Amino acid sequence: MTLPTFNPRFLAQLAHDLRSPLNVVTSTLADLMGEPADLSPADRTLMLTLSQRAVGRLVGLADRLSLASRIGNGLEATLQPVDLVALTRDTLATFVTAELRRRIEVDTTWPATPVMVSADLQLLPMLLRELFSNANRHARRQFRIEVLAPQPGVRVDDDGGGIAPDEQPLIFEPFAERRSRTGMGMGLWLARGLAEIQRGTLVVEHLAPGTRQLLQLPVLA
Repeated sequence: MTLPTFNPRFLAQLAHDLRSPLNVVTSTLADLMGEPADLSPADRTLMLTLSQRAVGRLVGLADRLSLASRIGNGLEATLQPVDLVALTRDTLATFVTAELRRRIEVDTTWPATPVMVSADLQLLPMLLRELFSNANRHARRQFRIEVLAPQPGVRVDDDGGGIAPDEQPLIFEPFAERRSRTGMGMGLWLARGLAEIQRGTLVVEHLAPGTRQLLQLPVLA
């Protein structure tokens, strides 16, 4: 997989995604350095919490850009036995704490026994977070996660607006112009790249309503 050529829209969106959290951090530092005695403990806690989240967004953006570069430069996976159920649960727990939007619910379905796959312990959580993030971004009220067996995989369905027919060919194209997309549009491109590196597949389909992301991984030999 090769890196795409950066276009003006991508650069503008990147600047926006950097500027927003930086503005939060800059504003917080100015308030804390100005008249800290005027801040109540509750205000100070809120400001620090917002700043921590903003820094987290910056770190996440840097990580994704670094990952895109690594994929474009021939990133290779170290495949080993992984319990897909346990790893998906752990990844979701971290995601819910750090990124789940308010008033969005997550329904889950887990097999009663482990589902063993051949995957990379570092790359697979990154891939799952991209799927969760995409569903979280577009869901209206909820999204659903199901670990599949015996053909191992993870299905993520959201109740958002779905994919317009004319945009279906563009869903894996980073930085392409799409009416229904927010952000830089790296998510599904990164997710598919991470799936292919681990000898898996990623399919994205329109639902009525919503979108389905279906990740399938090789069975542990």
